[in-house]
Amino acid sequence: METKELKIQIPEGYEIDQEKSTFEKIVFKKKEEPTTYNEVADLTLRGKEGFYISSGGVVFGFGSIDASTHCPNIALTKEQLEWLLALNKLQNVANYLNGDWKPDWSDGDSKKYLLQYCANSKFFSVSFNDSHNLGNVYFKSRELAIKAIKILGEEEVKKALGVYKGC
Repeated sequence: METKELKIQIPEGYEIDQEKSTFEKIVFKKKEEPTTYNEVADLTLRGKEGFYISSGGVVFGFGSIDASTHCPNIALTKEQLEWLLALNKLQNVANYLNGDWKPDWSDGDSKKYLLQYCANSKFFSVSFNDSHNLGNVYFKSRELAIKAIKILGEEEVKKALGVYKGC
């Protein structure tokens, strides 16, 4: 018995409408945009190979992501999770070094110091910000920011700042 196969190219932004389609007629409907993290996670992660952070803070790979797509410690790349762990380490060191100091963003006269890595010239710098929280890890002094590099090591701080090998 001879068989024939027909592949359908689904237009971008559309999906097959299962309710209105038949064997004789395929009906497309516009895809609904996700409105929650869980929907985005399902669309992004489900059925793909991924990585997770164990309770001991180790990144492990595993086969297909299916049941746990909503778990926030799952990612498609090992580098993404290693960056999160390094960033958390940097924040923990900053919390220790800063003591009970917290950046006061309403005080434009007080300096809040942050680490930067200049990939082109391959050196760390410490700059300050006085009025806008840019989502970085802040230190109450330049000296404490430099001390954090000594505590964590340059490679770990580079990772926390989003500088991966090969950049």
